Amino acid sequence: MKRRLALLSLGGALVHGFPAAADGNVEPKKWTRRRVRFSLLLTNPTERKLKAQAIYCYLPASALGRQNLISASVSVPHAVIPDSYGHNLLVMEFSELQPHMRKNITVDIILNIGTLAYGSTTPSQEWLRDEPFIECDAREIRDIAVKLKRADQISTAKASFKWVVENIRDSGYLSEDRGALDAILSGHGDCTEFAYLIVALCRANGIPSRMVGGHVIVKDAVLAPYDYHNWAEVYVSGYWIIADAQKGFWDPPSNEYLAFRFHSDLISNRVGMKHRFHVDGDAQVALVE
Repeated sequence: MKRRLALLSLGGALVHGFPAAADGNVEPKKWTRRRVRFSLLLTNPTERKLKAQAIYCYLPASALGRQNLISASVSVPHAVIPDSYGHNLLVMEFSELQPHMRKNITVDIILNIGTLAYGSTTPSQEWLRDEPFIECDAREIRDIAVKLKRADQISTAKASFKWVVENIRDSGYLSEDRGALDAILSGHGDCTEFAYLIVALCRANGIPSRMVGGHVIVKDAVLAPYDYHNWAEVYVSGYWIIADAQKGFWDPPSNEYLAFRFHSDLISNRVGMKHRFHVDGDAQVALVE
């Protein structure tokens, strides 16, 4: 228990001191202050008392020039741990949960979010490689990528976006990831597969790209579980540009896209390849209205 208590104490220090650029480093007109809230339902589905349960959940990420997490107020003891990708991982630990217990947890967030495409240092080779669900080395994807290559990267990225919009059918929500290659072979997918495929086509042509998960918002919002969304981002001329093929938006205002997670199979935090949550133990957690 000493380690858990130390972790919770650390969270109190981090909650009002997230590592991020100060407002003064960017013109004020380029930032929008947003307040968002979401609720989690924690349950013990068993008939026995559960001990030492830990819940891990993504908060809005911190990304230079894109969004700064200012504060997080959570209705239970917690810690917030940043990682090298810019993720802010919410950690909640419970010494015991009674049989069939149900507990609502509220999370209130204040952040600044940028209104323009955001710059970054040159991205690592990680955003160019083949990985699960982003099979940019697959023959079927490379054959299409060759046809989409243009004289420069921005034109190639736009051609890839246009091809996905015109050739992949929206299947509606799918409960499991299927990946870029499946989208090619089946001709359909949900927002996740649209994003995976844009990323794979761009990577096949040497353009750093990644899938991002989060919510699309236009004002302060209460985040609903069915509104979670995935989109692609491509790195061109020093900027990450949003490419949301499922919605048909190329380079929409970035202050409408609230990023929680950057997809990579190399991420080593406790959520890992899952989109939103991870539980150490038999407890269950879900995003609820």
